[in-house]
Amino acid sequence: MERYNEAALDKFNTKVLEKCDGCGRTFNPEALVRHQKGCKGHVASEKHPASVSRTKQLMCYICGREYGTAILPIHLKTCKKKWDIEQS
Repeated sequence: MERYNEAALDKFNTKVLEKCDGCGRTFNPEALVRHQKGCKGHVASEKHPASVSRTKQLMCYICGREYGTAILPIHLKTCKKKWDIEQS
């Protein structure tokens, strides 16, 4: 079972997820389209000038979203509760 889960995760990460050319984060195809509309690190275009830079943020180890240093501890509490509920 562990080998199957590892193989499934590897396949999901390499086959299902697509990388944003601007910021390098990975998303499922539908989420990538939504993400690119507001991505600050996205490739230069009329909406996204090349001079825009992305601020450094920390990633939540549970959901993968990025948050500022002041918000992450607050987010982790609620994200962990949500994860526990989903797993039960």
